[in-house]
Amino acid sequence: MQKDDGRNKITIPAGLKSIAIALPQKKYDNYYWVENWPQLVERETGWLWKRNDLQNNRNKHFNEQMANYVDDIFRGARYRYFLDHDETVFSLELKAAEEALKQAQLTSSNIDLLISTSFLADQVGEGSSAYLAKALDLQHSAWNMESACSSFTVAYDTAVGLVQSGRYKNILVVTSCCYSKNVDLNTPLAFGVGDAAVSIVVSADTSCAGYLGGCNRHSAETIGSVSFETSTSRETGNLKHYLTPHGEVARERLRDMSEPLLKHCVEGALIDAQLNLDDLDYFIFNSPMAWYTEFCVKTLGISPEKTHNIFPYYTNIGSSLPGVSLYHAAYEGKILQGDKVLIYTVGSVSSCMALILEWGDTNTGRLPVNAPKKIEVI
Repeated sequence: MQKDDGRNKITIPAGLKSIAIALPQKKYDNYYWVENWPQLVERETGWLWKRNDLQNNRNKHFNEQMANYVDDIFRGARYRYFLDHDETVFSLELKAAEEALKQAQLTSSNIDLLISTSFLADQVGEGSSAYLAKALDLQHSAWNMESACSSFTVAYDTAVGLVQSGRYKNILVVTSCCYSKNVDLNTPLAFGVGDAAVSIVVSADTSCAGYLGGCNRHSAETIGSVSFETSTSRETGNLKHYLTPHGEVARERLRDMSEPLLKHCVEGALIDAQLNLDDLDYFIFNSPMAWYTEFCVKTLGISPEKTHNIFPYYTNIGSSLPGVSLYHAAYEGKILQGDKVLIYTVGSVSSCMALILEWGDTNTGRLPVNAPKKIEVI
C-alpha cells in the first residue's frame, strides 16, 4: 500500500506473509488444582483482583466487567499450557519459527533479519536470537527485542518499517512468553498464566496482510506494579526468578491506566491509517485478564461480535497473546481478505500499541494438536 503523510512516501509494501503458533505439551485444566492442591483452591480469594476492588469507581467499564469474574476462584481461566520437563523456551520458539517459514514458502537463506522477543528466554541476561539463528542456519542479522506484553506488536511494527525502508526484504519475528518458568504450581498466580510462542514473516509482498497505521505509547505510569524478583521456590527449594504483581499498587495502576492508554493508542492508529472506528471489521485485544476484552468492547463502544477472547483457553500468555489471538481469528475464518483489523496490546512497565492491518493472503501454520479447535464464549 502506498501512503503519503505529507512528509514521506512509502512505496515498498510490507505484508504479513505467514503466522504460526506453538504450544507446550502440558495442558492443565482447573481440576488439576482441585485434585492436587484442594486447600489452596478452598482458601484462595484471588491472586490479584478481589471483590472489594469493585468499590473503586475510577474506571466504570473495567469494574463492570470485572464484577462478572471476581467470585470465580480461577477468575475466568479454564485451561493453560505449561512447558514440560523436556521442553524449553527455545524449543517452543524454534517450532513456531520453522512453521512460519514453511507457510511463507521461504528457506533460511531468504531471511535477511530475525527479531526475537523472548519474555523471558531460557538464559538470564540474553535473548534467543543467536540461538535461533544458529538452529535455523540463518546467514544474516539476528536481534533481541523486548517490550514486555507488547513485544509482538512492537517487533511487528519494527519489521514493517524496516521492510518499507528497503533495507530488508524478508524478516522473521519470533515471540514467546513462558510464565510457567516464573511461578510455582502450588501458588494461585499459576491459575492465570501460561506459555506459548508465535512467529510471523514480514515481506515485501502486496498480496499479504498490509500495514495501514499504528500508534505506540509508553506505560511508565505502571512502574512499580509488576516486576521479576528472585526468591526460594516453594516447590523445589531452589532460587527462582518470579513474576511478582505488587498487590494494591498493581491493581490501582493497571486499572487506572487501562482506559486512557487504550483510547490514546486506538485513536492515534485511526488517525495514522486515516480511518474511522466504524471502518474496522475486527478487533484483536490482548487479554491478560478474562474481562479485558469485554472492557475494551465497552470502552470503545463496538459490537462484541467483532472480537473474541482467548483468555479462558490460554490464560495470560503475555507477549504471545496478540499473535495467538490473531492466529485463531485467521485460522477460524473470523477475518477475511479485505477486512480491516485492529490489534491492541497493553504492556505493563513497557509500552502499549495499536496497529491496523488490511487482511490479505496470509498463510496460517498448522493448528497444534492440543490447541482449541475454535474460540467460543465459555
